[in-house]
Amino acid sequence: MERVDTSYLLLATLAGTALAAGILYKIGLIGWVLRVFGLVVRECIRKGFLLWERLLAWASWPRFLAIVFGFLIVGGMAGGLRPELRVLCSLVPLFMGVITCLAYMFIDLERNEVERGHKAIHNPLKGQVLAMNLERYGEQVRIPLLISATVALIGGFALLNQGLYETIGRAWYKIADERREPIYVDFLAYALTKILGIVDVMDLFKSHHILGAAFVRQAAWPAGALLAGFKGFFTLVLLHQIFASLRQGKLLAETITDFWSPHEPIHERARNALPVYGSLAISPLLGSLRLVPSLTKEQRDRLPLILETIGPVIIPALVRHLHDAHEYVRAVVVAALGHLQALETVPLLAELVRDPSEVVRQSVVEALGVLGSPGLGAAHTRRGRGRGRGGRERAIVWFSVGRKHGTAIPRRDPIELAVTTLQSALADDSAAVRTQAARAVGRIGLPAAALAPGLIGMLKEADETVRCQAAHALGRVGGEVEATVAALVELLNDDSSPVKEAAAGALGAMKQAAAPAIPALVPLLQDGQQSVRGAAAEAIARIGPLTQVATDALVEGLSSPDNLVRAHTAEASVRSGHRRRRPPLPWSRQWRTAMTACGPRRCRRWERLANPRPRPPFQV
Repeated sequence: MERVDTSYLLLATLAGTALAAGILYKIGLIGWVLRVFGLVVRECIRKGFLLWERLLAWASWPRFLAIVFGFLIVGGMAGGLRPELRVLCSLVPLFMGVITCLAYMFIDLERNEVERGHKAIHNPLKGQVLAMNLERYGEQVRIPLLISATVALIGGFALLNQGLYETIGRAWYKIADERREPIYVDFLAYALTKILGIVDVMDLFKSHHILGAAFVRQAAWPAGALLAGFKGFFTLVLLHQIFASLRQGKLLAETITDFWSPHEPIHERARNALPVYGSLAISPLLGSLRLVPSLTKEQRDRLPLILETIGPVIIPALVRHLHDAHEYVRAVVVAALGHLQALETVPLLAELVRDPSEVVRQSVVEALGVLGSPGLGAAHTRRGRGRGRGGRERAIVWFSVGRKHGTAIPRRDPIELAVTTLQSALADDSAAVRTQAARAVGRIGLPAAALAPGLIGMLKEADETVRCQAAHALGRVGGEVEATVAALVELLNDDSSPVKEAAAGALGAMKQAAAPAIPALVPLLQDGQQSVRGAAAEAIARIGPLTQVATDALVEGLSSPDNLVRAHTAEASVRSGHRRRRPPLPWSRQWRTAMTACGPRRCRRWERLANPRPRPPFQV
């Protein structure tokens, strides 16, 4: 009957408590208490951050750990002579751990405000507050520092209990094995078992004679109060981390879902919010690609730009997805590495040039073209050799991606390796890959001059786009001048207007070296397509001064009955001739012809170019 009455009493107590809580919630008292509690907790977190900023903001997590271990070692060694020193030395790691955990919680709350749009790190919008603390300490206050603070708390709490036991609190603790004095390891096990909540499990094992463990237990209220405060603080930090993870995971999942929304405003908002999550967004975002049935060219080009916004810190995470089973994931990762200018990943990208997916191969050659562009190698070398934070980041990235399957990747000139890889891509089975490879070679420029023979061979392909891109690339890489000019001159007779336009543009890009091609360019000034005539005029102007044969051909163009032909011919004559050199025809005839072709405004400009007036002296 006593057991039944006790059970009824317990159930009645629980029911009464629930009823009282409902009434208090209805009248708003519980909400007020929770709000007050939240304000108190936030104020404590803010004060703790201010203390950390004033005292420990200079210490990175390795220095932090060094200081903590220093105090623990000093307290352990000096405590044998004076136990009071154990207590004093334990208070420092405890204080450091508490304010560092509070600082981490403060920065994490500010990071959440940035994610929700209440604050901004760079370029704050109207009505937003700049998150200065996150911008200043965001890279420093991360998980390694939180783990270091946890070590300081546990180690300091164990040393404090040992010091209290040896000084004033011998009766506060109960020792399972009274035949020996407890040491620091016993109190460390006491702290760990209490904070991890495994005492009940150990008691279960002990009751079945499976495990007989000797450890320290609290026996009086002072030790219980210390333990309650210790566990309460850890519970607060743990709950904060759980809620932060759930909140951030939910927001990230919703943002990725909105990114694939067909509605442009929703998509735009998600696209602007994704870079805020940093490297945490890499795996979920790339994982969402596997659920997309088809990826458009626009989406495939937009995703690397979003990843580029996050910064070089995501390079190791991207490298881990280079060999993903899904082709879209590999293609986006490769393109992102190119946008991030990760020159150290060229050996890894070169391995994917024979990938079975055509989309991946296109991304590879495009990325190699970006990485091999002029100026990038020198800039990367300066950043890598520089001291300070930037140099360390690049060194970490190289160390992270410089090894694969436990084998070091041989160091080789990345530009040379990119050019060699593109040479094999120029002979790819896919016309789209060959087109992209030719564009990448043109972007590299003079360092890829050895690939000019391969580009000349591509000028005879049946695909019009391939011929155009090969011509553009030849104009930038040069190669052997006579062979290149001859090949481009032959291409001027192509049946396709875009191909002729590309060949003329390539000859213009070669400037003075393409002077022998002017007689072949002049007839294009009378081509039926306006774009071809404009490209020919531009090429003649860029090549330079005209020969007598070219001048005679231009004179014939000025007499053409077509207004557009006369206009382009006059423009080419003006832009390519010497300014101080008299034209070969009488000025009156040239002026009348140009007036008819170009109109009075352009003709006056031509007159000023042909007969420049001396400039007046400089006057203040």
